[in-house]
Amino acid sequence: YYGLNVGLTTTLGRQVSMLDTTDATSISEAAVTLSGGMGVAKDVHIGGNLFVASGIQFTDTTDSTDKDTGALVLEGGLGVELSTNLGGTLTVHDTTDATDRTEASVVTYGGLGVAKASFFGGVMTITDETQSTSPGTGALVVEG
Repeated sequence: YYGLNVGLTTTLGRQVSMLDTTDATSISEAAVTLSGGMGVAKDVHIGGNLFVASGIQFTDTTDSTDKDTGALVLEGGLGVELSTNLGGTLTVHDTTDATDRTEASVVTYGGLGVAKASFFGGVMTITDETQSTSPGTGALVVEG
């Protein structure tokens, strides 16, 4: 095999195949490496993991009307290490009825802060047994 070195713009009119099977271990160690950006006009299918060293931006503005629509739709779970900020409504389609602090459709391991009105359509159970010793203490403190 001989190498190919092209110093000018190149247009290929047919499919291009790379026979090198080197697995990517970094941005410079892979079967195909690019020094510049890459523009792709059609779908991209990736058979392995996608590692991104910087941020990802989606310019698609498709709104989500259910769990199967939107600019980004995931078939699997989502694990997030740091903060998450949402600019629209958060809707959870899981209908698990709460039976415990850790058995419900929404579970938080920290406190819950709500800035505006809240509505509960079912029974609210408070399991904290803190006794009230003044108007501002106890398992349930109501201001107002």
